Amino acid sequence: MTRLIRVLTLSAVLTAGCQASPRAGDPAAERAAIEKLSAQYQAAYLAGDAKAIAALYADDAVAQPAGEHPVQGRTGLDAYFAAANAQPVQETFTTLSLVIADGGDMAYEVGKTESPAGIGKFLTIYRKIDGQWRIAAESWSLDAGAPTAAVPGATLTGTYAWKGRESAGCTLKVAQRGEDSAQVQLECNRGAPSFNSGIAEGVVRVVSGGGALIITEYAKPCTLRMQFTASQVVLVQEGSDVDCGFGHGVTADGTYPRTGSALPSFDRDR
Repeated sequence: MTRLIRVLTLSAVLTAGCQASPRAGDPAAERAAIEKLSAQYQAAYLAGDAKAIAALYADDAVAQPAGEHPVQGRTGLDAYFAAANAQPVQETFTTLSLVIADGGDMAYEVGKTESPAGIGKFLTIYRKIDGQWRIAAESWSLDAGAPTAAVPGATLTGTYAWKGRESAGCTLKVAQRGEDSAQVQLECNRGAPSFNSGIAEGVVRVVSGGGALIITEYAKPCTLRMQFTASQVVLVQEGSDVDCGFGHGVTADGTYPRTGSALPSFDRDR
């Protein structure tokens, strides 16, 4: 039965987080505990409480954000949510299915979302650890077609680039997906003589003209912070070339003037 997850107050979330999960063997009680955890997540997400979101995941959990690289482990999850979910958002969540495994220690939830960016979907896997339900894995995305569709009145969509000496420079492609998100693809080159390069892509949540792309699959988390204006993007790289998966000496730091406002094409074979 479809269930619309209601937003809880922060005080209710904190109170619920202190309660132990019921013993396995009581399906109704286990379902209630998982539904409470799901509601905690939604409340923290809508409130922009990054620490509360990350705390609901297991230490070895994996998250697969829409259009981005997987985020795994406590360090990666903390860094990702701190950058991507630091502001309140508008979104509704509807659970379509919640299934608990026969053993009573695993479950999954399938649902849909609605936000200014469009209609999407999510899959959450829960695992019971030391008597407490935690998020073990999660994936979410917008419905097919949304990433490449131009948004009426989009202000961020376009191509931004800076050029340096000896063919050095970076190009940033942006396709706004809604009021608060954009698909981005960044390609940088160090120039002569090495011509080392770096590529990053994903979906960025944009709040007050600013957003961040988080890369977590390398040695340490790398954050590419972007501040948009009508004519340019200022990009700040937090992390080394190794952390970002770039070639030696490649950096994305810089001011990127807007070179075009048309919806860019994205290289799908990256």
